[in-house]
This record gives sequence, structure tokens and C-alpha cells, in this order.
Amino acid sequence: MARKFRFDARTRTEIILRYLGGGFVAFLALLFWLAVDPRAWESGGLRTYALLHLDVLGWITTVMLGVYLNLLPVTLPRTRVNPRLAEVAFWPYGLGVILLILGFGTGRGELLLGGGILLPLVLLILSLHLVWGVWPAASEMLRNPTALSYLLAPLSLGLAAILGGLMALSLGGVLSPSALTLAPFHLLLALGGWLVLTVMGSAYRLVPFFFATPTPRDEASFGSLPVLLWAAGLLASGLGWGWGRSLLLSLGALLFAWDMVRMMAHGQHRKREPVQILTQVSFLLFLVAALLWSLGRSLAVSPWPWMGAALYLALFLAPSLLIFAQLSRILVFLTALDLLQRKGIRTHRHWNLSRPRPALGGGLLWVAGGLGVALGGVLPPWGPWVGAGLQLLGGLLLLGSLWPSLWARRLLRDGG
Repeated sequence: MARKFRFDARTRTEIILRYLGGGFVAFLALLFWLAVDPRAWESGGLRTYALLHLDVLGWITTVMLGVYLNLLPVTLPRTRVNPRLAEVAFWPYGLGVILLILGFGTGRGELLLGGGILLPLVLLILSLHLVWGVWPAASEMLRNPTALSYLLAPLSLGLAAILGGLMALSLGGVLSPSALTLAPFHLLLALGGWLVLTVMGSAYRLVPFFFATPTPRDEASFGSLPVLLWAAGLLASGLGWGWGRSLLLSLGALLFAWDMVRMMAHGQHRKREPVQILTQVSFLLFLVAALLWSLGRSLAVSPWPWMGAALYLALFLAPSLLIFAQLSRILVFLTALDLLQRKGIRTHRHWNLSRPRPALGGGLLWVAGGLGVALGGVLPPWGPWVGAGLQLLGGLLLLGSLWPSLWARRLLRDGG
């Protein structure tokens, strides 16, 4: 029998505030970094590695862990999560991220060594705990893509953490430079495994919630087949199977896209809400990123402007917009439930926890500015600067749209 952990409103609030707070600090650092140097993401060298790790680890993974740890007991009731471990793990995780980014930014081996030991250790513990937590739902994994994705995603995270730790030890001078050849597998597991599989698993639950599809669990036309095909494609990539890899990944992505389009088309809302528009735009940006990447690979001369733009869209612009779209509904929903359960705090009827207009306006500015930054290589010299300014304004508006819910959660934590 699965052990039950106490996951009450106060515990959820503490986890949300810690992980979202840390992620938002990294997000603001990214915004101001790009506002000062819009071409930093493609400058190459250790500075680019620092920027990428600030994006993927400091911003995206931190927020995704906070959301993941809160959604897991809700989306898969048979699972088990130890909230105490989630709370305590935040501090060494944050310290490891800071050490790693400072190590890349300054080129100091001792900082890379410290981050390369601490961060993989914390991520490995968290990933093993999450795999153990999802395991009670193993019986429904073939028909429930969320259950399968939520098992494979932390498994990929743990493996990526091990490989990342080995590479950091190599950069720190402990291991031989040959460990750096693990970089492609590290990226494959971190991006294609952890990030993509988490997005796929969450989308099968959250998109029906966003678009009010009548029967969320029955909306997966192919069961867990898209997730299985994608995971098989990742395995084929690791084994070096060229055509098999492309076929499996493409089929998995196409079936997943079909499910998402069908869910969105079957929504009950006649008027599209901001969360729905932002969700659709974020998926469209992922598609544009794939097209730009294909275009860059097909060019024999100067492919980087297009492939660099694809990486920027896929690793920062699109996932950030999707995160804010998810948070604008998830945070309001969980906060409203917790406010209703707590005595001495007014119910959600007296709170305006949502700011749809700033969210929509911020999202549109975010996309317009981000495209200016991403396509800076083919725009006039002032293009990236204008894009970075619009992106900064859009990001601040997106953050501001979540402020009422975050403030309400702070009151929940403080008891009134």
C-alpha cells in the first residue's frame, strides 16, 4: 500500500512560493541580461553556456519542479510525493544552480566543480523520489499518457544530471576532457527527455482543463502511443539510429500534435480566453522552431542564424510563454481552492486572482520582442535591441498578471 504524505494547503503554498520565487528571479535575470546584450545567447563560449543553464535550470526547470510537485498528487491521485523532501531540496538545488552559472560565467574551475557535484546529487535524489512516487500508477501507463510521461521525465532528468555532473567534473579538472563528449546525450535527456516529456504529460491534463473539454482522460486518441514513440526516438538517437530516430520522433510529435489540436477544437468556450490564446501561440512557436531548425540544417552556407533562432524559440520564448499560460490557470485554481479551505481568509469570491488583459498584452509583446531577438541575425542592427525592450516589457507584464495569486498564497502561508 502506497504511503500517504500530508500535502495540505500550507505545504503546497510553501513549495509554490519557493520554486516559483526562485524561477522568477532567474527569469528576471535573463530578461535584463538579454536587454543589455541581445546577442548573448549566440555569442558562443562559456557565457552562452551560463545563459543556457540560467534558462534551462534556473528558470524553466525550477518552475517546472514546483508545478510538477504540486500537480502530481492532483493529476495522478495514486502517486505519492514527500512534501518535506521537496521543500528541503530547494535550497541545495538553488545553490548548485548558482555555483554552476557563476562557474560558466567566470570560467573558474572550483565553482564548476562545486556546482557539478551538488546540483546533480540533488537532482538525482529528486528524480529517484519522483520515479518512486509515480510508480503506483504504473498499471495505467499504457492508456494514460500523463502517467507514462511523468515516469519517464524524472528518469531522464536523473540521467541528464549524472552526465552533467561528469562533464562539470571534467571542466573542473577532476576527470579527463573525454567526458565532454557526453554533451549530446546530456542535451538529449535534458531537453528531449525531461522538458518535452513533462510538457507532453502535463498537456494531456492541462489543455483539456484550459479548453474545457468534457472528458479529459478520454481525449487521448492514441493512448500513450505518442509518448512511447517519442521516448523510443530518444533511445534511437542515443544509439545513433539516423532514419529510425527521425521517424519515431516525427510520428510521436505528429500524434501528440493531433491530440492537442483535437482537444483545443472541442473546447466549450465560444470566446477564447487569454490562457487559451497563449497556449495555442506557444505550441505554434514550437512548430516555428522546428521549421527554422530544419531550414538551418538544409543550408550549406551560414546555417547558424536560423538554427540559433530555432534554439532561442524552443528553449526560451515558447516554453516561457507556455509556463505563464499554465500558471495563469493553475495558480488561480489551486489558490481559490486553498482559500476556500482556510478559515479567517476571505473566499475567492472576494478576490480577483486573475489579470487576463495584462497576461494577454504581455504575451503578445513577449512574442513580438522575442522574435526580434531570435531573428537578430537577419534584421537591422537596431532590431535585436527593440526586440529585447519589447520582450522585457512583455515579461514584466506576464509576471504582474500572476501577482494577485502569489500575494494570496503568501497570506495563506502566513496564516491570514
